[in-house]
Amino acid sequence: MARKAAGISEAKGGLLCSRFTVNGKRYAVYGKTLKECRDKELQKRQEIEEGRYHTGKEQTVDEYFRYWIEKKRGTVKETTLCTEQRWYKTISAVRIDSAGTTFGSLKLCKVEPQNIVALQKELVQTHTTNGTNSYVTLINSLFRSAVTDRIIVFNPCAGVKSLKRTEKKAVETIHRALTREETAAFLNAAAESWYYNLFVFLLNTGLRIGEAGAITRADITEKGLNVRRTLTKNETGGREIGKDTKT
Repeated sequence: MARKAAGISEAKGGLLCSRFTVNGKRYAVYGKTLKECRDKELQKRQEIEEGRYHTGKEQTVDEYFRYWIEKKRGTVKETTLCTEQRWYKTISAVRIDSAGTTFGSLKLCKVEPQNIVALQKELVQTHTTNGTNSYVTLINSLFRSAVTDRIIVFNPCAGVKSLKRTEKKAVETIHRALTREETAAFLNAAAESWYYNLFVFLLNTGLRIGEAGAITRADITEKGLNVRRTLTKNETGGREIGKDTKT
């Protein structure tokens, strides 16, 4: 019934799309359910009515990000959208002193390379160089899209160099294989844990915790174990079984 509601159509990735017109201009929002679509439509209508929604050269980085993330729905995994929205929330809140406002409040067409450098310097104060580079890579993708959409003519991230890694690689610290002695010590310490059997299972198969959590009885056969799915985090922060595994 929800898919037959007025103004609602099916979009890529199993999503629903609500298209509507305000003052002669067409808009679209996406959601998993009819209610989510209607709620987003109501929010956008309110933003337009109150003059808080802008397009073209008048829009802020925040406004363009909302459009950009919606455009990506159905083309990337939901976990990717969730991660990018979480990262952007951190980026948006960074204050750019030279502009007197937060990064997300800057006009998209007014962002300059020096603002990206300032963002980079602020982020690295509380994040690793690798994490900071990941944030800037996200912003770089955002501005590349804005160039493609002909909203801006120059990507301000283009000439900003990535920070040189100052921390040891994870494979040299926390992300390394345990020695046999360390494995034995770990299992000995975990002997009374409710998760003991899970620990043994993970150590002997090499599965990620999400892959183990998505296993069903149908995946266990006489020939072995089929690993076909993994637990993923959706946009609301909840967990659900995805349709495939990580690469």
